[in-house]
Amino acid sequence: MFVESKSSSREVARTFHLHQATVLRWTHELGQRCLSAAEINHQLRPHWRGIVGLDGKVIRVAGRKMACLLAADLQTIDIPHCEVVGAEDEANCRRFLQHLRQQVPCIRGLVSDLGRGRVWIKLIAEIFPEVPHQACIVHFDRYVEQSLPKSEQSPHHATNQLLRQLMKNLLYATHFNDAEEIFLRLQRAQDRFRAGYQRTVLKSLQKHFDLLTAHFHHPELDSTNNVTENIIKQLDRKIFLLNDFDSAQAALNFIKLWVLCYRFRPFSSSNYDFRNGLSPLQLAGVETEHMDWLDFALNPNN
Repeated sequence: MFVESKSSSREVARTFHLHQATVLRWTHELGQRCLSAAEINHQLRPHWRGIVGLDGKVIRVAGRKMACLLAADLQTIDIPHCEVVGAEDEANCRRFLQHLRQQVPCIRGLVSDLGRGRVWIKLIAEIFPEVPHQACIVHFDRYVEQSLPKSEQSPHHATNQLLRQLMKNLLYATHFNDAEEIFLRLQRAQDRFRAGYQRTVLKSLQKHFDLLTAHFHHPELDSTNNVTENIIKQLDRKIFLLNDFDSAQAALNFIKLWVLCYRFRPFSSSNYDFRNGLSPLQLAGVETEHMDWLDFALNPNN
């Protein structure tokens, strides 16, 4: 109940007249026995579509920051791979992507945000050189919104408004020619945008234009990473109730258990009707209707 519901460990303990520490201990012990995402893949053999979103989340362990790195198949909404690492740095991201390549050999496309320090961009090009890569347009749109002041008192208010609107038109264009036309227009009009932050935005657009428009040339790619971000938000809401993990092992055990529960749980309020009533694993072709996720966690080989 603690893992699969929105209840906190305190609420679950109160409901069943237990100590909160008992609920957390049982969760830790069950997570210790639980298979990792890679082991679940080996046993159940899901069939993914191969367009994979990548994202990371900071988690707190004994007062320090660690990270959970996650890959989601964007069509089945399944989680083929997930790791708890010391930080979302280049070394850990490289290992994560190398493991992902081994676990999901069917990858046909990758979607990510531009990443902290552009780590994802560099590593994806290195490890998946033949795979098309799309940078999430929603994340870039947020970056633009955060970079351009909205104050009407700014001496650059008019050009901020103009640049913001042109960037939205480019990012959410329905045809590549329209996006390219706006891009070229901005290139020609750079002298109109004199504020340092405006020039930084335009420089970032110029550097990442091909990544932001990859979906036009590879129609199988999603233009956003919303699916992966939504999974991360679900995990974040649950972890928020825990506040902090006592150890890296405790974090790993809980996330393994949460991922297993997520993969078995049917969707009930998806905007896509065909998903409702089916779990991510079922959408990936695994027959799970007569399987219980908790029984599977306890007896994975039965």
